Amino acid sequence: MVFTKARINSKFNGKIYTHGSGEMIYPTEEYISNYLLNSIKNAPFKVKGLDYFISILWGDSRNNEMMDFFGYTDVKKAWKGNPDIFSWVIKNGVWRKDNNITCGDGMILLGKEEEFRRKTKNIEEYMKSTLDLNNLNKLL
Repeated sequence: MVFTKARINSKFNGKIYTHGSGEMIYPTEEYISNYLLNSIKNAPFKVKGLDYFISILWGDSRNNEMMDFFGYTDVKKAWKGNPDIFSWVIKNGVWRKDNNITCGDGMILLGKEEEFRRKTKNIEEYMKSTLDLNNLNKLL
């Protein structure tokens, strides 16, 4: 399996996916929650200004903690509209604007999330569930 876990963070209105390359780097749910909370505290922007976010946790070849973070705006008021998406790469808790934004697996996940969002009525319905990883991983 390429994506191994999916969870919702209702405190910050986000969805968090773990890529297989991050399975050993992010060992427990508590560890993931703490990493996300500490990363968001150090964010160079106000997370509260985002309508929601999607993040992908992964690990590089040197076992660095990596997170691709995608913040979505301009969608709460016009749910069926076309959101603005901002991206950052977080390496060991440090926010960076890299030339690369994510990998091909991440792009497929984001596309499927956007397709799913457009089928929901509002952000409340959208934030109730994540993608089915079995179906997603069949595409990868």
